[in-house]
Amino acid sequence: DEEPKAGGLMLTSYGFGTYLYTGYAWFRQLPAGVKGAFRLFANLLALPVVRIKERVEILRKVSLFSFMTEEQLTGVARLMTERWEKNGIYLCHQGDVGNELYIISQGEVEVINESGGKNQIINTEAIGAYVGELAVLESIPRTQAMRTKGDVRLLVLQGARFQTIIQQHPDIAYQVIKVLTRRLAEVISGAKFR
Repeated sequence: DEEPKAGGLMLTSYGFGTYLYTGYAWFRQLPAGVKGAFRLFANLLALPVVRIKERVEILRKVSLFSFMTEEQLTGVARLMTERWEKNGIYLCHQGDVGNELYIISQGEVEVINESGGKNQIINTEAIGAYVGELAVLESIPRTQAMRTKGDVRLLVLQGARFQTIIQQHPDIAYQVIKVLTRRLAEVISGAKFR
């Protein structure tokens, strides 16, 4: 006859893993056949699959990955990590050597020119955009700084992992070259600076 508890579950993503802590008495509830415990436990076991599917849906809407098959998107999603940042955090500074591609799944990222001793916001990227795409192909100095605007959730792809993908799937490499060529042409023509 106790009142139900408001919660007893903590969940977080860190790096490639998802960490879960529960204060529930599984050792009593599962052997006793408590239906709610079985349903909750089954949902917890399915959590990694749900996270991958969520990432696949995000990737499907990003032009750099939108041409990929379901199998290819799932492979990329498994190689990604998640990163949560508060407002005003620099992901990198201009001149830093980078090797990560960021996909914005929540919030915004400001692209900043730090040259000349002034910080000039060049562009603000929103949900579905990707930044740092050149760094996944070659560890080169960042041409601009990137700073979070508001609370931001990012999907992060390390350069070495992305290079493995394109080595295994030449069709992906060809599509990526096409996407990056269009982006470079936009920058050169001044149509859009990233």
